[in-house]
Amino acid sequence: MTSTYELVIRASLLTIEPKVCTTSLAEHPQGYCYSRQDCALLNGTSADSCDTNYGFCCTFSRTCGGSTLTNITSFVNPSYPSVDKTSGDCSIEVALISNNICQLRLDLQKFVLAQPNLDGVCDTDYLSVSGTANDADIPRICGTNSGQHIYVNVDPTRSPKIIMKTGASEFERSWNIIITQIDCNSPKKAPDGCLQYHSELTGVVESFNYRKPTNIIEIDSNQVQRHLANLNYAVCLARMGGCKITWTPSQTESPYAFIMSGDAKTDTVQIV
Repeated sequence: MTSTYELVIRASLLTIEPKVCTTSLAEHPQGYCYSRQDCALLNGTSADSCDTNYGFCCTFSRTCGGSTLTNITSFVNPSYPSVDKTSGDCSIEVALISNNICQLRLDLQKFVLAQPNLDGVCDTDYLSVSGTANDADIPRICGTNSGQHIYVNVDPTRSPKIIMKTGASEFERSWNIIITQIDCNSPKKAPDGCLQYHSELTGVVESFNYRKPTNIIEIDSNQVQRHLANLNYAVCLARMGGCKITWTPSQTESPYAFIMSGDAKTDTVQIV
């Protein structure tokens, strides 16, 4: 007869050492390799197999009032992937996994909030981060910013909170923010003072709330995505061993890919 003690030993032998893995899910591209049982105990979701098919890539999603349990966690709106219209604060507490965590990288996988007002101020909806090394370093971000990212310096003695402030309008909001904790000694750590950090040989840098125009720019203020006001931040590039950096306006939106507010006559500009 098999004893309870023997069953416990067998379960522990099947536990997979957690390590970062990738999935085929666009909304949850990374997770940790666990046994299916351990993933369920951590309230995760098993995706693709990993570790030579002995484990499953376990992804973690949390919403309002939740907290992180692992390094890579998705912070989503309550009805995700559907939208929400309710107002109020929605926050997640980031429990740091060690006292040697210096930064958070927030990948705005999906980020659709209300637009700023006519002055570019995020006064209805915006992303806020508290409990960081310097809360003043994080600007208010609103509008549509899917695909953008930001780096946040943290104090290892505090548990930062990521807060989505949503106003009273009936706007259809949706977000999926992937939170990654970065070790102080990690080569992925961004230099001090960098809100964004790019480590690829090629890529695209866009201002927050930028929309690729496809037709005549609308004059109606309700249909235009506006530049955000009061932004002063650095976009940094990693040293990749080259001897120069080349910046080129995107040809797909030429000739208006690089303009400031008021540069173009919105009643005559047409993208061809």
